[in-house]
Amino acid sequence: MQTPGNTTRNARVQWIDTAKGVAILLVVLGHSVAVLASEGVGVGPWQEVNALLSTARMPLFFLVSGLLASSSLYRPLPRFVDSKILLLVYLYALWVVLHAIIAGIREGGDGFVAAVLAALSDGLMLHSSLWYLPALAVFYAAARVMRAVPVAAQLSVAVSSYVLFASFVLETGSTGVNGIGHYFVFFLAGCCGRRLIAGFMARLTVMRAVLICAALILVAGATAVADATWDAASNIGAVALGPLGAATGLAVAGIVARARWSRAIMWVGTRTIPVYVLHLQIVLAIAALTAPVFMLSQGLALAAPVLIAGVAVLASYAIWRATRRVPGLYTAPSWLRVERVPQRVAA
Repeated sequence: MQTPGNTTRNARVQWIDTAKGVAILLVVLGHSVAVLASEGVGVGPWQEVNALLSTARMPLFFLVSGLLASSSLYRPLPRFVDSKILLLVYLYALWVVLHAIIAGIREGGDGFVAAVLAALSDGLMLHSSLWYLPALAVFYAAARVMRAVPVAAQLSVAVSSYVLFASFVLETGSTGVNGIGHYFVFFLAGCCGRRLIAGFMARLTVMRAVLICAALILVAGATAVADATWDAASNIGAVALGPLGAATGLAVAGIVARARWSRAIMWVGTRTIPVYVLHLQIVLAIAALTAPVFMLSQGLALAAPVLIAGVAVLASYAIWRATRRVPGLYTAPSWLRVERVPQRVAA
């Protein structure tokens, strides 16, 4: 029998998992669009759609990660370090090496060593597509250290950092370092604003979700128009679009979570790590093989991003199912743990 408390908890878990699923699917779609464009496929309006979706992808991902992190910040230190720091850093290091080897194989011949070294160098500089993992470790560590600091002070620091990086006043040349400065505010907002966000989701209606989506499109459109005559428009617009993108992502996830067909997205949301570490290499391989086919007609080109993203997600899970029992591939090895208990992958 389900109690009212359990019903509330299940509803919360559903929209959180749906939000994570939506975020990772948007990441895969974004990479599919970018890779196809680099292969010369005319993806047309997908470029503009991808730019709009980019305002929601990572803000939503980190906001939801912060929501899920709030209780873990008070775990015993050894368990916290194992599951939220060492595991993420280890997975990043491992998969950077694996991606580098794949990059070398893809280059082949005399270019193998140069491609591997270039990929490893990018990894060391956090200029890798996997940068989310070390960024999340930094966010966990920072949020735990700042537990005793007043929330207003925490958010002031995070908002200041966000404004500087989102407006491109600060630019390091490293995707990961920029991302840490840019997105920490969303992670912290999730940690500190769990009740506010839960209240927002509880009061969410379809009409409110539509209005939030419309606001995002309106601000993005106004920014694009103003940018033609005002140099600072894109900087100011970028700052405004981050929170709007996160709110839009939550609103869409909240509505989608109510549909029966959303179970597949929720399932993906509970297993994001396999897709995150595997999908880009799959997208690169498929796009290289199929680009000539998608160039045959505009219709095929427009369908290509969705088709490749879908195949990449399915292939990621197929590879994960075949390899998930390999020690140390998705979990930290026992010798790396501070607390001697098995750790589950932080999705």
